[in-house]
Amino acid sequence: ISKKQIGKYLGSHHEFNQTVLSHFVQCHQFSQLLLVQALRQFLWSFRLPGEAMQIDRVMDCFAAHYCAQNPDIFEETDTCFILSFSIIMLNTALHNPNSKMKITSEQFIKQNKGINSGKDLASDMLDAIFRNIKEEPFKIPDENYDDLMYT
Repeated sequence: ISKKQIGKYLGSHHEFNQTVLSHFVQCHQFSQLLLVQALRQFLWSFRLPGEAMQIDRVMDCFAAHYCAQNPDIFEETDTCFILSFSIIMLNTALHNPNSKMKITSEQFIKQNKGINSGKDLASDMLDAIFRNIKEEPFKIPDENYDDLMYT
């Protein structure tokens, strides 16, 4: 199955697709994983769809599941959702050759001020996330079908 088609299917607004998305996300084990590690694992299993609302649905389900398995990291799931989006955008800014803006750690920390129920996340945690993404970009699954056993 094409990982691009999986992403498109999971991001659909239809009720059945949303049920499948929920079950798909629950197949992932995120306990004791840092958010970046969980995102790497999750985003390798399919390709994010292109439409903003589809991405929103998928990432909302991811954030809820991550927080359920790691209940003491964030004050609320919205924090996880916002930070996950921010990490994906950071990856794009740092590693997409078409991206004109190269973000710094200080900018990344500033962009994420107040996202934890109005409070700031620890700047050393955000800096560690920045360095992790800068040193190792997300691997986006190719459509060469070499990894079908992992889908």
